[in-house]
Amino acid sequence: MTLKGDSGTANGGVDPSAPQTFTITVKGPPEPLVLRAVELSGSTDKFRWNAEAGRKYRVQYKARLEEAEWKDVGSDVAATGSTASGEDNVSGVSQRVYRIVQGE
Repeated sequence: MTLKGDSGTANGGVDPSAPQTFTITVKGPPEPLVLRAVELSGSTDKFRWNAEAGRKYRVQYKARLEEAEWKDVGSDVAATGSTASGEDNVSGVSQRVYRIVQGE
């Protein structure tokens, strides 16, 4: 793509600068977040999901799906590859509903 300004009314509306060339890369939509694995190890739930390197993700939970608010499980997870993982201590917890969201 080549862009060139019109300089408004200066120089009779003629842009004296050389055209500049830019490369624009368009990426497709991100792959939907999919929880790939959940494992209970002792009192720890371990999660693994598809990810994009360099993006941050957040694991959230509710005790029951009917609850209004999601609560964060720890801090954001920075993905370094095509999958990311997190864990939650569930000692004394009878049930939880989880989701993975893209962080800020």
